[in-house]
Amino acid sequence: MNLSAMSPEGAFNWLMISIGLLVVLTIGLFYYAGFF
Repeated sequence: MNLSAMSPEGAFNWLMISIGLLVVLTIGLFYYAGFF
């Protein structure tokens, strides 16, 4: 996939998806650690 050919909207969507996944994993990790 050529990143230079990607539209700004597409890059922004990928950025938001990546941040969203990191937030979900972080919250899940803290919940898992706090649960036990």
